[in-house]
Amino acid sequence: MVSDIDALSTSLNWWEFWGYVSLAAVMLGCAGEAIHEFWTWSRRWTWWAEKGGKVSALILIAALAAELVTQVKTNSMSGQIIADLNLEAAGRRITKEQHDSIVHNLRTMPPETFFIEAMSESEAGLYASDIVKTLTDGGWIDGGHTFPMGEIWTGLVIFQTSASGSSPAKLAAAFQVANVPFSVGDSAHVKEKLTIMVGGKPPPF
Repeated sequence: MVSDIDALSTSLNWWEFWGYVSLAAVMLGCAGEAIHEFWTWSRRWTWWAEKGGKVSALILIAALAAELVTQVKTNSMSGQIIADLNLEAAGRRITKEQHDSIVHNLRTMPPETFFIEAMSESEAGLYASDIVKTLTDGGWIDGGHTFPMGEIWTGLVIFQTSASGSSPAKLAAAFQVANVPFSVGDSAHVKEKLTIMVGGKPPPF
């Protein structure tokens, strides 16, 4: 996301530069028109007297067209940057498409009981609520929720488990198909039960 915003900002700067060039050309065309029409001394030169007004008008028309194009491009890119920044700042949610994909995949598997650990912040709590609803809609069983003590987690983590018959890989596969970002817990954090950690929102880099 950050690289996309950087690329758009670079392109926006480029279009803004040409917007200033176009504005300068508009001013040049207007000045040429004014000089040709109102400053009679400028007509002492035959070429200027015959073609100065037409050339100035052509410069003005071309510059106005170029300024219109650059304005449209800069407005479009500015809007895209604002939209990307808003998306980056927004909290994580499970979209309808992700929900439907996960539910479809979970219903093809034997149901399991899962446990949620969530950081005590509103964004993580709301995202955890989405995940619980999605998994229960898929026929899985909500085993309860806890808050981790003494640890700070970011992102969505599916822990490895020592429980026989429980397969975090099934849940990971469903999340992967639905394009839900997650990571798998390391061997130092193996849980006795199938557990999902909803940590804080990862930084945008």
